[in-house]
Parts: sequence; C-alpha cells; structure tokens
Amino acid sequence: YPAAAQGDLVVWDMAGAVEVGRIALADIVTGDGVSGVGAQPWRFAWDDESSSDEGVVDDGLPPRLYVADAHLPTVWEVDLDPSSPASSVVEALSVPAPVHALAVVAESEDPRTYREGYHNLYIAPTDDTRVDVYDLDAEAWIDVNPRDGVVGGLDLHSPVVGLSASPL
Repeated sequence: YPAAAQGDLVVWDMAGAVEVGRIALADIVTGDGVSGVGAQPWRFAWDDESSSDEGVVDDGLPPRLYVADAHLPTVWEVDLDPSSPASSVVEALSVPAPVHALAVVAESEDPRTYREGYHNLYIAPTDDTRVDVYDLDAEAWIDVNPRDGVVGGLDLHSPVVGLSASPL
C-alpha cells in the first residue's frame, strides 16, 4: 500500500496464480511489544534448518521466513502457515537500522576438521558498510571482530549491495 506506507506479506499459489492469503504486518504486535505499523517488507530469506546437539537437521516443519523491513529497524521472523497465512506466528528481531540484504546460513559441526557448527542470520543495514551476524540458536548478536574495540558487525568499508547464502 504505497499511499499508506504499509505493506503486507502476500502468499501466492503460483501454480493456480491465486492469492492464498496475507499477513497484515500493521496488525501485528509481537510478544515483545513491537508494532508492525509502518512495516514495509521487501527482502527475505528462508531457513529450513534447525539445530540440535547432533548438528543442523531438517526438522520437517515448514521453513521459517526472515523478512527484512525497508522502513522499520526490524527483521520479521515468520513461522509460515502456508494453508492459512493469517494464522502464521510472527515475531520481530530488532536490528540497528532498516535492512538492505539478509541471508541465513547453517552448517553442521565437523569433528574431522575441528569446525564448529553454526546457524546464523547475516544482515546488511541500509546505508551502512557492514554486515552484522545474529546467532539464531543463542539468540544473540555476534561480535565478529572483538579486537577492534567496537561491538558489532564486520565493516567492509564499502556499501553492501547484496548477500547470498553459502555454508562453505
């Protein structure tokens, strides 16, 4: 809705070319009290994995959808109900600024190479030159460079124009 500066998430059945339903973000007030009034969803990333003590596993549930907001400093976390989108569970992750790009990457632990497993959300704030990393399992922001004295993401010293998921 351009005139209202408000957007909905719309779920489509591409085979039938029909709208299945909507998630009206303006009507959302999360458990943390975050309101969706003024929300403008635009970029998204799917996360069809979850973590356990055994590593990253497919839990058989519909994938979680992470939606960047072009107006609010929020990433919407949507546990999508594909048959009834309005019944989907929506939470909000507060971020430093509206988000230009995001990606979810998960990798299982590999004891042969001494590599730890991870399950992270990467975001690039709008009008910034950094990428911030959120640990989805610990539900905490990661200080990716603790030696620089600044808590936060990795400064790339150049505008970030996009992110793409690649575990390797």
